[in-house]
Amino acid sequence: MRKLLVFGLVSVMVLGVTGLALAAPWGGFGRGDKMQNAEDCVVNGLNLSDEQVSKLQQIHNSAFEKLSSIRDALFRKMFELRNIRWQKEPDTEAAEALRAEIVALREQMNQVQKKMIETRNSVLTEEQLEMLNQACASHHARVKRGGPMFERSSRPGMTTTGSL
Repeated sequence: MRKLLVFGLVSVMVLGVTGLALAAPWGGFGRGDKMQNAEDCVVNGLNLSDEQVSKLQQIHNSAFEKLSSIRDALFRKMFELRNIRWQKEPDTEAAEALRAEIVALREQMNQVQKKMIETRNSVLTEEQLEMLNQACASHHARVKRGGPMFERSSRPGMTTTGSL
């Protein structure tokens, strides 16, 4: 149960910080490693109460359901647009209409993510929020520099230059 909570909380945090990540193609080498490090930097040390855990799970589940349906619609529209582009004589008006729908769906995703972050922030204490912001900033800086496998961890006695 605790592991599920950690995964759920990490998912909320990662979704909130990545913006349009759900609109991008999934996959890629090393993605699992980055997710594990996001889990480490976000959840450890927040000292969440049972009530906070319950509320954060509800927030995560609600956002997941909303984002899933929007993401599915987004992928269908992107697929339709690709099909139009592969025609010998593409219908430019239809393509433009689909592009507009794709932009609108991405904006809907952004709004759901912003609302999720606002709601999540209202559950956390000021101290927890500060710890979360610092952990996420640190994690993003590490990933931007080439990922956690290429540097030493900030935790004493721990390195990430090997297996996670």
